[in-house]
Amino acid sequence: MKRSAGAVVDTSERKRTAVEDAMNQLCCSITTVLPVDPVTAEDGFLYNRKEIEEWLRNNKRSPMTNKPMGAKLLTSHQVRNTIRSMVDAGVFTGDKVDAVLGQKKEEELTNAWWKLAESGDQTAMMELGWRYRKGTGGLELNWTKARKWFEKA
Repeated sequence: MKRSAGAVVDTSERKRTAVEDAMNQLCCSITTVLPVDPVTAEDGFLYNRKEIEEWLRNNKRSPMTNKPMGAKLLTSHQVRNTIRSMVDAGVFTGDKVDAVLGQKKEEELTNAWWKLAESGDQTAMMELGWRYRKGTGGLELNWTKARKWFEKA
């Protein structure tokens, strides 16, 4: 603890509060958890791509301001990398990181399947095909790549 102008200041508490505030600023404005695929919408707010795309299918207004809003979304690479770094370092913890941790595990599993597929494992090739076909495991939906892996298997 530090003394500052007669008051006692707990620096560890201030740091914890600052980390919580930073984590909350990076949360999806719809789900209030850290986004797996962060995007900035035309209203300037941060969202998880899946949730804001679903919102925009039924609404033409910002979920935060209720003002008219288009469907243009900008991928937030720096936000995604910052979130991943903070989660990996154990700085961001708690329920708000569950989706990011789940996505990370899925990507690690995909990488394991990839290594097996490249060594000739037919089951792994099929698994990669399905992951591309569904757009899961950290892979984007891509029918061409799915077909390639199915044919290889």
